Amino acid sequence: MPPESFCVGVWKNATILCEGEQERADIWGALLVARIIPMNPATCSACGQRVVELNNAIPGWARARSTAASPITVVDQWTGFDTAADTTDGVHPNSSTGIQKMESRWYPAVVAALRPDNPAAVGLHVEGTRVVEANGAAFVMRGVNHAHVWYPNQTGSFAHMKSFGANTVRVVLGSGQRWGPTSSAEVRNVIALCKQSRQICVLEVHDTTGYGDQSGAATLDQAAGYWVSVTDELKGQENHVVINLGNEPFGNNQQVSATWASATSKAITRLRDAGLRHLLMADAPMWGQDWQNIMRDNAAAVLNADPQRNTVFSVHMYGVYDTAAEITAYFDAFQAANLPLVVGDSGTTTPTAIRTRTPSWRKRRLAVSATSAGPGAATAARSATSTWSIRSTRPDSPRGASGSSTAPTVSGRRRRKPPSTAGAVRTPSNRPHRTLRSSRR
Repeated sequence: MPPESFCVGVWKNATILCEGEQERADIWGALLVARIIPMNPATCSACGQRVVELNNAIPGWARARSTAASPITVVDQWTGFDTAADTTDGVHPNSSTGIQKMESRWYPAVVAALRPDNPAAVGLHVEGTRVVEANGAAFVMRGVNHAHVWYPNQTGSFAHMKSFGANTVRVVLGSGQRWGPTSSAEVRNVIALCKQSRQICVLEVHDTTGYGDQSGAATLDQAAGYWVSVTDELKGQENHVVINLGNEPFGNNQQVSATWASATSKAITRLRDAGLRHLLMADAPMWGQDWQNIMRDNAAAVLNADPQRNTVFSVHMYGVYDTAAEITAYFDAFQAANLPLVVGDSGTTTPTAIRTRTPSWRKRRLAVSATSAGPGAATAARSATSTWSIRSTRPDSPRGASGSSTAPTVSGRRRRKPPSTAGAVRTPSNRPHRTLRSSRR
């Protein structure tokens, strides 16, 4: 399977580019080319290496042939695909995980290819690894969670959190599947309270938490439906509001979590079709911890599928990230891919490691840091156990200098890191799992 024998179908008068053909001047349209899935058939010992050689040659081939009129996008089907777990015979994808993994790579790429012309992002938006304001100034969020859907009368918390230096508040809303729904009037009031305190308002739907594991949890599509229902309250607030699609939208069910990329892309598409041009925030699967690196490996495809290319990715760092090496490795992966990342939730032990053992340049470039929990900022925060602390790089920002506080988020998550051995694959059964308390509901 030498690289020169590779053929690509082109949608233009049934034209096919094959071996030795060089002329592309009369061809238009986007081309999607895969770095194909691994192969390990029982009857072909050399096939595995041939696939490696082919995949190594494809990016250079694509760069050489890509034109402005007919760009070529390489879709990475190789990374994260396991012939033992994801195929039926070492070659063909199985129906439990293989097909879902392939779909999660193809779908965002196809959506991106079909939407080449879209208006530029307005308000808060991403530029490479950074989140920036409308004027181009870098903005790094530092704030805490406010559990509004459970404590709707604790509106004084916004000013209290501002007094501790928070420039951002992540506000918990309900889409109606488990909590709420939070009404349009409430959304409008929450945004007004954030603006009054000169804070960025990160609105999140909490009903999605642990879908696939948690009974009654909402899908990302249901969350998208909620955001569309409050479109009138959100439009015009692009300088002040970030839409967090859904909190920890998948649990540890591997088959369900394998659909993270396609489900996230479809949710983004629904919001964009409704005219929402805000900065979007996409939480990782596996209770937000992305312990199988599904978000890490598919974030680029999801960003490219966003017509606005205005999505920031959020990992929740608990027991899986209890060493500086693990934290740094995850940050570095997004840094190398030129993708924006925030730590949207973190436990009581991990944040100290991030603060003291991760070089500050990584935190600046990735627009992320986290610190240990401090004094409570609001009455509703007294029983909470985690922080959402994302630091501003501009201490003189009108939205406030750095600071942190205890966050009123759902507790009950197991903080311990599961045991593992070198080379072992951590399974859902030995990964930290989030359970939700019901005492305050």
